[in-house]
Amino acid sequence: MDCIYFLIWYILITEFGDIERTLKTIILKRPEPNNPKIINVQELSNDMAETNINVNSCEQPRIRISQDRADKHLMKQQDETVDYLRYLDRQSEEELETVRNRFEGLLDILAAANDVLIHFSVSLYFTSIPIIFLLVYGIIKDSANTPMLMFMCAISIHCSIGLVWTLSAGVYLCLKIKRPLEYVMKVNMKNSSVDLMSTVSLLTARLNSSPIGFTVGDVVTIDTTTVITIFGTLLSYAIVIYQFAQTTDTNGCNCTNTTLVQ
Repeated sequence: MDCIYFLIWYILITEFGDIERTLKTIILKRPEPNNPKIINVQELSNDMAETNINVNSCEQPRIRISQDRADKHLMKQQDETVDYLRYLDRQSEEELETVRNRFEGLLDILAAANDVLIHFSVSLYFTSIPIIFLLVYGIIKDSANTPMLMFMCAISIHCSIGLVWTLSAGVYLCLKIKRPLEYVMKVNMKNSSVDLMSTVSLLTARLNSSPIGFTVGDVVTIDTTTVITIFGTLLSYAIVIYQFAQTTDTNGCNCTNTTLVQ
């Protein structure tokens, strides 16, 4: 079962990493500066206006004809630029929609994997955590003999390895799924089409939803919060048991001293 868990985790990490790279390429790519289809219409208009300054009045008809030709050329260049930018917008929309559908498909695979691994995850966590707590209790209270303590240590080490591995893999997968959000938030929505805005909004809402990743019995998602909760609970338990052990030892010493005095 550990091998199956690792294979599923590796496939998902690879696929979500490929989605992240694809989104980065789509969103962060910029047109080439020397692309003839992308011009600054305002700068071109200003250059033409400056060229026609300080001319004689006798040349006004010829200048007017030249200006009309320049205006037509300017409008043509502007139309070509707008068409090209619309083409880039449609291309980005199609690519983002493809990535979004692929992302949703991977989430469906992840949900199916959680259904397959539900018995493994539940048995691992509901067995490992109590055993580790019992070991901590035995070490602090010193209530177990040496063979029993060594046996508990062996079992706890085995359970701890599986627990730490699944927690690390789950946290890494959860962070990997959420990582494309930083690239999606960089999309320039100004002058974007309605379809592109809709695709970006759906993808953003999906990435901003509750934590996504491996679950324990479809109840708890393994993320950073889960790790902090488990280790925080274990640390609190150890501190409480240690305090009770110190209190018991102090009370025992006081009772002994009282008996000797009497």
